[in-house]
Amino acid sequence: MFLIRIFNYFKGYVCFTVEGFFIERFLNIAAHRECYLWNIKWLGTQKARMYVSRKGYALLDEVAEKTKVEMKKVAEVGLPFYIAKYRKRTAFIIGGGLFFVFLFVMSFFLWNVDIEYTGAVPMAEIQQGLEASGLSLGMLMGKIDEQKIEAYMMTNFQDFAWVGVSKAGTTAVVQIEPRIEPPQVEDTTVPCNIVATKAGVIDKINTKLGQSMVSVGTAVTQGQLLVSGALDSQALGARFVHATSDILAQTWITESQTAPLFKTSVTRTGKTKSKHSLQIFGWQIPLYFSDKVAFADYDRVSDKKQLSIGNKLFLPIIFHYDKFYEVKKENVTISETEAVAIATDALREKMKGELSNGGWMENEAVTTSMSEAGEIVVTVTWECYEDIGQSVPILTNN
Repeated sequence: MFLIRIFNYFKGYVCFTVEGFFIERFLNIAAHRECYLWNIKWLGTQKARMYVSRKGYALLDEVAEKTKVEMKKVAEVGLPFYIAKYRKRTAFIIGGGLFFVFLFVMSFFLWNVDIEYTGAVPMAEIQQGLEASGLSLGMLMGKIDEQKIEAYMMTNFQDFAWVGVSKAGTTAVVQIEPRIEPPQVEDTTVPCNIVATKAGVIDKINTKLGQSMVSVGTAVTQGQLLVSGALDSQALGARFVHATSDILAQTWITESQTAPLFKTSVTRTGKTKSKHSLQIFGWQIPLYFSDKVAFADYDRVSDKKQLSIGNKLFLPIIFHYDKFYEVKKENVTISETEAVAIATDALREKMKGELSNGGWMENEAVTTSMSEAGEIVVTVTWECYEDIGQSVPILTNN
């Protein structure tokens, strides 16, 4: 019985009903014409349900017309009907098959390099180094020589403490640990003096080795000798040492700039323009007609998305998104108070770079004046405390 059902499935069969006064005559004529019917079930005195092969159903139309009964198809079952159903989707099926073949072939090539690095070397330099080492997009994954790449990067980049290369899908993962330089140890065997790096007033001086040439409260100029490394005593005689001292001085930093009574305001008008492109195997295909941007002033927001399956199986298809927002620039009049505040903030940022490491600002004074051209001039003065001592080697004949 099971084999018969399998056979009927492959041939295809139809479940249908027959309704009318002459159903028995319909069955007799069908049997006489060798049209096999099975699983006949009466649903009343004038209606029955039955099954017939796919080809046999086509022969029963004439029998139904002759016996004045009505046939209604209930279901079509079997492989021929399934194939006929999807015959119109042949192109879709072929396209899907080709797409999976494409994915399979592309999985053998490198299409993405993931660099994990938090150091100071620019990413562009790292990418150039990887290409020089033999790691380039489009190469076979099996051709990637991890040890060769690691050795090249370690040899050519002194700022790297460790480089590791691994493969995942169509991605090469490059992990880089930046080198942490050990603190510099001062060579105390070299004789030296200590001089002032900038002008100031000595606030504290604690000399451990050498001869102090200034005292607390002394005003000094840039380059002035603070601690001498040349010593002379009756017990040891003349000698040169590496002068060592903790020196803290009160210093002043002063900067000025004009404060215009206007500022440039930039606002978006609401108008936008998009220019997208498609990159396939490195070839850029613009999805727009003209490179020109219709706006005189604009903000540009760019992004890109590489087609991938999961996190590591990338494909050589990249979508580039560029959106341009029109902006309106205009000079807006501001108050004198706001102008002074803007200039003061700019001066503060500039003066931070002039303060030595470990130093701090104690007091701030802001003054304004008027230039000959009638412009407001803002002057900021910082009272600071910082170490102004610098070691300078002593040149001796020895």
